[in-house]
Amino acid sequence: MSNGESFFRSKYAKARAFNNRSEEQVILFRYFSREIYATLVATACILLLILVTNQVIHYLKDAATGIISAFSLLQLFIVQAPLLLGFLLPLAFFISVLLVIGRLSNENEMTAAFASGLSRAQFLKLITIFAAGVAIIVMILMFWMEPYMNWYRKNVIAFAKSSNPIERMLPGHFQGFGGGWVLYTEDLTKDRQSLKHIFAAKVPKKAFSSKDKWTIITADSAEQITKDDRDYLELRSGNRYSLAPKTQDFLIDSYEKFGIKLTQSPPKLKNDAEFKSMTELWNSSPKDHQAAAEFQWRISLPLSTILLAFVAVGLCPTRPVKSRFSLLLPGIFIYIGYANLMFISRAWIQQGEISHALGLWWVHGSLAVIAFLLLARSFGWFERKRAKQ
Repeated sequence: MSNGESFFRSKYAKARAFNNRSEEQVILFRYFSREIYATLVATACILLLILVTNQVIHYLKDAATGIISAFSLLQLFIVQAPLLLGFLLPLAFFISVLLVIGRLSNENEMTAAFASGLSRAQFLKLITIFAAGVAIIVMILMFWMEPYMNWYRKNVIAFAKSSNPIERMLPGHFQGFGGGWVLYTEDLTKDRQSLKHIFAAKVPKKAFSSKDKWTIITADSAEQITKDDRDYLELRSGNRYSLAPKTQDFLIDSYEKFGIKLTQSPPKLKNDAEFKSMTELWNSSPKDHQAAAEFQWRISLPLSTILLAFVAVGLCPTRPVKSRFSLLLPGIFIYIGYANLMFISRAWIQQGEISHALGLWWVHGSLAVIAFLLLARSFGWFERKRAKQ
């Protein structure tokens, strides 16, 4: 065999080995991506369902007391998902990676992957690529969708509280609707435009003062009307009772129509920091504590996705584990401490208790140090350093 032929054969063998390794890496990339993203979707859906349900229960109390209407409740339910998703995705991805690593390690698949040529550095690179994809989604949600969704949510609540009180009425419930009036109705028409069998009372500011009179009204029906660009609740066919406590001053009269002026005014939303774009926050942050806190908070969530991914890889065991959930406990403890420090630091920035330069960055720096130490342990850097000594 000539030297040229042996040279080309060795090159061919190396190229074939390189192609085989490349194919194995592609297979491993697809396998890990399928496992992690499938777990991510399931975890995010569960967490989102829990938090959205918790928020809706809060709004259900307002709907039950007639503060907001059923349609407004539906709008708030829909808008809660993208609002919460930006906060939940980093946590969901972190839990997903821990669950996948725990399961694969428990079933010896991680050992087989590392034995087949996958290094821990390559595994870290794979998880970082996956985390970068999730971080981009979180960035889109926090940078662009979050301001609009916050404005829309506050707008829905404000308009719901100033909307037609008849639409918010619940039969059999007392409801205040401005001007000191409290309204009760036994029934509503199917189109929710008219009330039936109404009891209304206007309580003065000093309820038991003999100088201020109580006004109590009963009516067979009522509906909202607009006259001279003003909204009124027109009550029909009823009686009006006027009395002053601790006196004999008492008046009863009947009426065919009686109008109650509705005092609700169109909502005026303040230009809060949570409504501002990233550019506006950046320009306002040097002098505005609220803007600085909101700006750093929006950046923190995409950044936390990457940092938590490093922590998850650092928690990856060197030996098979007994339970697929064994990594969750230390991971959740780390996340709880990290998240609490983020919330506390955000409040400190809003109150001006810490400088904007320190802000939330010290929290991320602390997590970065923890991630580095875990990765050093996982990669065996400490053992190699001891062996050299």
